[in-house]
Amino acid sequence: MQLMTPELREQLIANGKDPEGDHRPAVKFFNPAGAATWLVYAMDPDDNDYLRCLADLSMGFPELGGVLLSDLQGYRGPFGLGIERDLYFTARYPIRIYAAAARSAQRIVESGPLLEAAAREAGLPVAGQAAATDSNGHQVGVAETAGPETAGPEIAVRETAVRRTAVRSTGVRSAASAGELPAGHNRHRDALMIVDPGACNPSGVALSLHNACRQVIAEGGDQRTDPAVRLIVTQLSYLTNSLADLDTAEYGKLIEACRKKAGAPAP
Repeated sequence: MQLMTPELREQLIANGKDPEGDHRPAVKFFNPAGAATWLVYAMDPDDNDYLRCLADLSMGFPELGGVLLSDLQGYRGPFGLGIERDLYFTARYPIRIYAAAARSAQRIVESGPLLEAAAREAGLPVAGQAAATDSNGHQVGVAETAGPETAGPEIAVRETAVRRTAVRSTGVRSAASAGELPAGHNRHRDALMIVDPGACNPSGVALSLHNACRQVIAEGGDQRTDPAVRLIVTQLSYLTNSLADLDTAEYGKLIEACRKKAGAPAP
């Protein structure tokens, strides 16, 4: 499947030239053999390989950040399946609304009460419903849509996109990395979900590594020998082309150790 069309590229670059704008997602990419989803809203006009997006690797902490188009295009999962573009996706709200709903749901949601609640809280009319008006025809109970000067601070997540040349950040703490770990966090299960069906967003994998290390420290364990930490490090090294020599036997042992600790059945 062709992930990027000329029309999409033109729209995403235009959004990228207005980095403070509260843009609607222009396209949705997803892993047909897994649960990873990306809502992409902009492309870096100086580096057309870099996409700004809301990424959900199905590990309980979707984040605003970035992903490389080349990584999505080059990924191959089980049976050789690659990342696909949702031909039927149409954004109903700006990206900040999807980000707010995703933080509440711990996953990307495209419809339903959480998305509608996020829109109402931001002062936006719920999509598909007419806004209430007074006798003069003016909207009541609905605030103006945030413009470029107000949209940025309302996106209270950290952009931590790993790039070939630099790491960009908004300087705002991530809700996923601050405070307590996500409810039900299990680093061994997360590690397995990263390697199979295969996570391809380095920033999301790095955040999983951070949370796994925090959990090991809380348990009084050793980060250097913990199988989940080592397995996540292996996947991150593969994604960043820094894995010089993969010991497949050791790799298999790490996967099996995580399966046992996560209570996952053997394949």
